[in-house]
Amino acid sequence: MRSKRKPKQSDLWGGNHLIGMVIVAVLVFAAIFHVALRTKSPRREDAAAGPVPIYFRSAADAMPFPATLDPVKFQRRNIREAYQIAKEIPEILAQQPCYCYCERKGHRGLLDCFKTDHAASCDICIKEALLAGQMHRQGKSTEEIRTAIIQGNGPVWGVQANDCDIEQCLTKTKRGIRMKTKRTVVNTIAFLTFSTMLMAAQMQMPASSPATSKPAEAPAALKTLTGTVSDSMCGAHHMEKDKSAAECTRECVKKGTKYALVVGKKVYTLDGHEAELDKLAGERATVKGSVMGEMVMVESVAAAKKMAK
Repeated sequence: MRSKRKPKQSDLWGGNHLIGMVIVAVLVFAAIFHVALRTKSPRREDAAAGPVPIYFRSAADAMPFPATLDPVKFQRRNIREAYQIAKEIPEILAQQPCYCYCERKGHRGLLDCFKTDHAASCDICIKEALLAGQMHRQGKSTEEIRTAIIQGNGPVWGVQANDCDIEQCLTKTKRGIRMKTKRTVVNTIAFLTFSTMLMAAQMQMPASSPATSKPAEAPAALKTLTGTVSDSMCGAHHMEKDKSAAECTRECVKKGTKYALVVGKKVYTLDGHEAELDKLAGERATVKGSVMGEMVMVESVAAAKKMAK
């Protein structure tokens, strides 16, 4: 009777050595991040760390300006002042991004926040409007104002927002960024620890023979979708009411959004073949490509066949 082959001592030592190195790497990584968080010098977080919200590149692009609410309807002085600024210099506010990311509500710049009482309940909108008004009175250009908003350098210009608690807003922003950083560190450490445990478990398992190994999974098959070509911002409902669907789609794409395909109630963001999509903007088209959630990597585009009456 044949005796079972015992694993070589060198193999066991090599496996344990590898696991130990990985564990040490995880601990070192955690220590470095911990020290970095604790010793980080206190400074204002840069607002440009995230994506810059949408805004108009020129006043001409934003015209006609939307009507803003009458400032007299608001009792708080800072809110009333912000709405007065929107009324007096709409061409300046239209060219500024709003960091409450209200573009998800269809807003195309800071000015749109003052069409309704949205800005009255948003410290970010009020803070940016007050900053824009202050810098405009100091003779700063539209681009300088935009840079200050993006970089979060409002207090550098000596803005006194009356009873608007700008520092409180900035403190909340700092706290949110810190919490997000800590969560990222914790998740990274958890991932590395899990990877180490998985590697150790795999090393204890016998190697599978070629006969029992599973074949590699085939790539996902291409899908064919038929719908209306739009853009990822407007979807099925275009915001430019004075323009056709095709004109609104092309205008939104020029401002940085992507083409999209509206299929029933779903909106798929399209990546690739922009030239063909541009020709079919606002029209029905058949798109073939790889679907990943709500994103389609386009392989081909063609005008949809008209349904027989």
